[in-house]
Amino acid sequence: MIAYPASGKKKLIGAGLGIPFLYVINIIRMIFISLVANWSPRTFHFMHLYFWQVAMILIILFVWVLWIEKVVHYERKAVAVHP
Repeated sequence: MIAYPASGKKKLIGAGLGIPFLYVINIIRMIFISLVANWSPRTFHFMHLYFWQVAMILIILFVWVLWIEKVVHYERKAVAVHP
């Protein structure tokens, strides 16, 4: 997000919304992994090493693309409409 060509305000919006969202997702991930560890210890390693790593990457990618579409491109479209 920091390297993306957007204004400082848009980067702060992205960080201000994205960091708490990812924090909550990570808490959900830890609760889920803890439950899996209690119910099925054999599944724990798969969930921890494979499933949630891929899921977190996809969630972060989704949040980044959403930020670009809803915050950054919205600003550029407004500038293009009202030069």
